[in-house]
This record gives sequence, structure tokens and C-alpha cells, in this order.
Amino acid sequence: MKKLLCLLLVLCIILQPEVNYAASNERIIYNYLTKTMDLKPSAACGILANIKRECDFNPKIQNRTGHFGLCQWGGVRKQRLIRYCKKRGYNYRSLKGQLNYLRFELKNYYPKVYNRLKTVKNNSYGAYQAGYYFCYYYEIPGSRKTSSISRGNLAKKYFSKYAY
Repeated sequence: MKKLLCLLLVLCIILQPEVNYAASNERIIYNYLTKTMDLKPSAACGILANIKRECDFNPKIQNRTGHFGLCQWGGVRKQRLIRYCKKRGYNYRSLKGQLNYLRFELKNYYPKVYNRLKTVKNNSYGAYQAGYYFCYYYEIPGSRKTSSISRGNLAKKYFSKYAY
């Protein structure tokens, strides 16, 4: 029994930094979206919901198909991320590099998504719309409609956490 308790304690100590890391990145991303990008909390929460589902706030994660980072960029989008960061002196694996690229990509390659995010109402339904729209037209996952609904609902939960 003592060995089991010791093992559980060791696991808790080992896993704790990951929990703090994700929570810390979540807050950093939210602040970037609302302060640097000047998005309303509702729009920021829509993006947060998508990033949570894509990578759990880990900018270094890569899936088995090679999609990478906060928004699981793949193919030409991943190449543009790397090129953008290299040209500006960012590490493409860093939170800072990826957040700056996200802003650049939204403004330059997805202006309709960016403009939609800028116009959602700052309430729970606006967060839902932002999460849904960002998923449907920016992330474009395999199960597009189902994922968009799920992420819209998660965005409402983030809105209740961050909207004060």
C-alpha cells in the first residue's frame, strides 16, 4: 500500500507542471487575443476553445499526420508558419511565434474569419458563434459541423470563466 501511495505521489509531482503549463499558456493566449489582437472576450474564448481541442495549449505538439502547434497547422500552412517565424526571428515552436503567426494568418489569409471574430457580440452566444465559426472556416476539421458545435459550446464555458 505504501508503495502505491508513493507511486501516486511521484506521478502527481511529475504531472503537476503540465497542468500549470497548460493553464499558464491558456491565460497567455487569452491575454494576447484580447490585448494584442484587441478581440472581445467572446471572440477570444471562441479561439481558446479551438486551441484547447487542437493541442491542449501545447505549442510544441505534433500529431501523427505532421500537423503542428496551437492550430495544428499542416501542409502549406505549416510551411508558412515556419517561414514567417524564421523571417522575423521567432522560434516556430514557441507560443510567441505561433500567436504572432495566428494574427498574421487571420488578417492575410482568412480575413473573413478575422472580421467575423471582430464583430461577434460580447456575450455567451457571441462566444459560441466565434468558436463555431473559427472551427468551421479556419480549423476545418474532418467532422466539421459536429466539431464546430462542440467548440462553440466549449467557448461558452470559457466565456463564463473569463468574462467578468
